[in-house]
Amino acid sequence: MVWTGPPGWGLSVGLTPRPRKKTLVKKPSNGPRNFIGHGKRLDLETGLRLGTWNIRTLNKPGAFKYVIDANNSYKLDILALQEVRWPDSGNIKLGSTTLFYSGTNNGRCENGVGFMINEKILHNTKSSTPVNDRICYIKISGRLFDLILINCYSPTEDKADDIKEKFYDELETVMNNLPTHSLKMIVGDFNAKIGRENIYRPIIGPDSLNEISNDNGTRLIHFATSQDLTISSTYFPRKDIHKYTWVSPNGRVHNQIDHILINKRHAKVVTNSAREHLGVEKRKKQKNWFNNVCKEAVDKRNELRKKVLQNPSTSESDRYEAQRKITNKIIRREKRLYEKKMIEDMEINRFNPKVFFNLSGNIKKSYKPLTKILTNKSGNLITEEKQIVNEFKDFFEKLLNNGQPDDNEIEEIDYYTVKPEIEEPTQNEIDVVIDGLKINKVSGNDGVVAELTSKILLYNSSLRPIVTYACETWSITKGDERKLIIFERKVLRNIYGPRFNQETNTYERRTNDELQKLYKRPNILAFIRNKRLEWFGHTWRADGLLIKKVLVEKINKTRPLGRPRTRWIDVITRDLKEIGQNVTFELTYNRERWRDLLKAAMVLNGPVS
Repeated sequence: MVWTGPPGWGLSVGLTPRPRKKTLVKKPSNGPRNFIGHGKRLDLETGLRLGTWNIRTLNKPGAFKYVIDANNSYKLDILALQEVRWPDSGNIKLGSTTLFYSGTNNGRCENGVGFMINEKILHNTKSSTPVNDRICYIKISGRLFDLILINCYSPTEDKADDIKEKFYDELETVMNNLPTHSLKMIVGDFNAKIGRENIYRPIIGPDSLNEISNDNGTRLIHFATSQDLTISSTYFPRKDIHKYTWVSPNGRVHNQIDHILINKRHAKVVTNSAREHLGVEKRKKQKNWFNNVCKEAVDKRNELRKKVLQNPSTSESDRYEAQRKITNKIIRREKRLYEKKMIEDMEINRFNPKVFFNLSGNIKKSYKPLTKILTNKSGNLITEEKQIVNEFKDFFEKLLNNGQPDDNEIEEIDYYTVKPEIEEPTQNEIDVVIDGLKINKVSGNDGVVAELTSKILLYNSSLRPIVTYACETWSITKGDERKLIIFERKVLRNIYGPRFNQETNTYERRTNDELQKLYKRPNILAFIRNKRLEWFGHTWRADGLLIKKVLVEKINKTRPLGRPRTRWIDVITRDLKEIGQNVTFELTYNRERWRDLLKAAMVLNGPVS
């Protein structure tokens, strides 16, 4: 082999290669490298199939099932989700898919990230760590090293700089705290346009959709450079129609803002998943309201959307919009029919308390996922049933078999003529015992059963809010108040039942005073009065707004004949007079004082001093 230098050097170097022994080398497989350990690894020809998707929201009917169907159709092992919009953090399993999600801590349904993991590699998942509503990561066990997947949802381009800097500071902190020997990949929606600048070519590659990087793109490139990462999503040569990951609502603007980052030394692990044909998994039988009708409507909508993406003409867009509206109507209709069927079942089982309250609880309570994953002593996640049983066994053996005390530790107490003095239980202890009572059990000598607490809770949380809906704006009369209080007493009498008279050995109707003592809460009239005054405080403090003008302005028009109707402001005036003589409308500007007045309105315990 001869190597010649550049012109003008006058240099020629000859190299003679050393003879080497010929050895047989096994032809490498065309499939991607697999890092999962032996006995737990995936099929060698399949590898690890990873995807990322900004789903906009899971906080609407049918969204979770739709995402699972889409994930199964692409046969993905792990799917990173952004904008889950579920509060708090946790996990939920549905069928063969488990979702680990991380949301906000304030209960608001915004942002949120998560990982959707297939059952066949769930046992390889060592841990799932929620960081905040924009960052979470999971750890997958491997043969030589662990794979750590970090899911991110970056602030949009129009957000303030301090918000963006806070996000990347938190992401950098997460990266610095992870083990250095693990394979780390960052996926998600970064809202970043990566350009084709030559200065960034070693990091971003030559095949990005955009020409120039925006502010988020520049921040992402700088972050990748500082962490020795490569943005592999812009390295693959593809057609532009296969590069964009976001389309504007009008279908005219296309951007590539979702990216995958990986360590430079492991960049070849990422393979292009579009090289092989993706099959469709057979759909499982539905058991909830999302039935075949909903599935067919969603599939038809998705087909039309694909046509719009391929041919964004006006006619195709109109067909898609029409089908989208029809699909939403079908989904809402099927859910209403399902809820109506549940209400009919409640009506049929109204004399069966156990079934009735079980059905009503399903309607009243929000969905709570059943967790089938446990953390062992080492802090790793275990999913197999035998491992979970053994973990519970070890825990209770340690808890219950804590050793017996020695005889010397037991205090010898002799009782000769009196019994030991036992203190009377406190009110808090009694409340704890009552809350822990099980339903469908025989009551004690006091006649108090556990169902009373559940029935009162059902009335306060379900029935009374329906009866008093929009009560803040009611102009109720004395006759209306009488009807409302009669209704509530009738409900309470059905809950508490009659009173047993031991002298006459008969059941008697409970008086109104007895009902109020048992209820121990403000009645429905006090509840309405409190809501009405609370709303009045908001409207009276809204100076300069339309809502207050409607309240205080007078219409210059002749009043019709007859007695004037009761006005809402008249009811407010009457409520304030019942609370105290010196209470005026201007008191609403003093919020602390007005809160005290609202408390007085609940009990009407005299003037507020």
